[in-house]
Amino acid sequence: MRNQKLLTVLSEKEQSELERIANSKEAVSALKKVLLFDVYFNGIMEAGKTPEANRNFAWNIVQSTPKAELADKLTASYEATMMVEGAFVDIEAFATPVEIVESVGNKGR
Repeated sequence: MRNQKLLTVLSEKEQSELERIANSKEAVSALKKVLLFDVYFNGIMEAGKTPEANRNFAWNIVQSTPKAELADKLTASYEATMMVEGAFVDIEAFATPVEIVESVGNKGR
């Protein structure tokens, strides 16, 4: 988890709910799409696919911002998007670790 302080503001029940969500890739993807819809919608969101943070997010900003303001607006938008993306890293940290069991075969043979 990126920020251990996060655990201090979450109750055990909230942590359990985050674990439940984190164990479902579909739930995490759906939440990401809802929360980042306005940032990512410009041609990069598709049903059944996970949004990609670095694909076309700036296109709409470039089209609608005067050149003198472009760098500041792109930087601010990028930083805000990375903060939200980071929150999803924290959510995914609540997932139950998958235990890999190796098959030892039939020792009786």
